[in-house]
Amino acid sequence: LSGETELRELEASATRVRDFASKYVPEAKGLVMYSKSTGSLWARELQVPLKTEVHWGESAQIQPLLAALEQYKRYGFILVDRVTARIYTTLLGEIEKYSEINSTGLVQHLKSPGSDHMCSQAGIQRKADGNIHSHLKHSVDLLEEFAEAAPFERLVLAGSIEATSEVY
Repeated sequence: LSGETELRELEASATRVRDFASKYVPEAKGLVMYSKSTGSLWARELQVPLKTEVHWGESAQIQPLLAALEQYKRYGFILVDRVTARIYTTLLGEIEKYSEINSTGLVQHLKSPGSDHMCSQAGIQRKADGNIHSHLKHSVDLLEEFAEAAPFERLVLAGSIEATSEVY
């Protein structure tokens, strides 16, 4: 410390941090706080554990936060089946739902179209297959849009074998 003024600023900042911490109710695995000598305090919870560290200096010590961002990179998840697709992302241990798509067309195989339409069973099945393909194509289009808005390091594809093989 370079003098009385800086010591008073440190004490005032430490008091703000202690006051915040005494009222803080943990709802996450980690907490990042920055306090400035001007009186401002910034705090954010993270769903990842962080080592306890205290620093005082001219600039914010952001290396631990950057290390957590590097270790817990963003992942994209798409869960698909014949009717629904859900897109999620996870960053720093938090899962966020981006979108859910439900197919609007007939997507189920009919065992029998009825005695008055025996010849059209193949046509009904082709229409259902086309609706499934359209649903999955729309899901992939939305996933591409999402990847542009919030880029991720890895993509996890999950769902029924039938649906995931169509997407893959």
